Amino acid sequence: MSASIAHVDLDAIAHNCRVVRATAPDAQLCTVVKANGYGHGSVPVARAALDAGATWLGVAQVDEAAVLRAGGIEAPILVLSEPGPHEIDRALALGLHLTAYRHETIDRLSSRAVELGVPSVPLHLKIDTGMRRIGCEPHEAASLARAIEASAAVTLAGTMTHLARADEPDVATTDEQLDAFDQALSGYEAALGRGDGFAGSDEAAMGERVLNAYTSQSEEELAACVSDQVFTFLENQVALVARSLTLRSLSALPPGAPA
Repeated sequence: MSASIAHVDLDAIAHNCRVVRATAPDAQLCTVVKANGYGHGSVPVARAALDAGATWLGVAQVDEAAVLRAGGIEAPILVLSEPGPHEIDRALALGLHLTAYRHETIDRLSSRAVELGVPSVPLHLKIDTGMRRIGCEPHEAASLARAIEASAAVTLAGTMTHLARADEPDVATTDEQLDAFDQALSGYEAALGRGDGFAGSDEAAMGERVLNAYTSQSEEELAACVSDQVFTFLENQVALVARSLTLRSLSALPPGAPA
């Protein structure tokens, strides 16, 4: 039996990135290249995306980020799940943006960063609003945000949630999850004494309001809603957009764009 061969069109991936950038020109674009770029090759896909305007990359595990760094990629990389205790030193050495949703992870990262002399590790707080995969419960967000803010070694660089059925238009659970997300954000912003919709530095504002979601809004509807410092994800060639507490218009790639 002959081996199967997959021909990956990097020009199509680059085109998709340019489409998203054109749709939200003030956005930061993060291309998710977990699972070896969904089997397409993480390093070449990452390079194609970055050359086409992406400014961030997303992965699921520290090992995946290490492959990108070994490939010479220096762009910011967000690890979308918590690093295990055995991965912390490597994650810090690679200069990654990390996800946290448990006090013990925040404590471990803070302690190890101090021991290694690593300043201001950027953390992204993940809230589970209904996906039931990973993340803190909404009522835990305020306590976790306070723990991050209280540490001199880590910084609250972003907040995110994962919508379970966002690929199905007009599903009530999506609005329910967004409402839970908004309430959790309001709760911890109040706890931190912040009313600007986000806790973090100017650099961290790029990672604000990450919602793993999409709907079929038009480019015009999306452009009318987004503003500067939008953090946009491209995962499986799908635009995942968020910025403010009130933003609900998200977008898939327009019809006819290469898959």
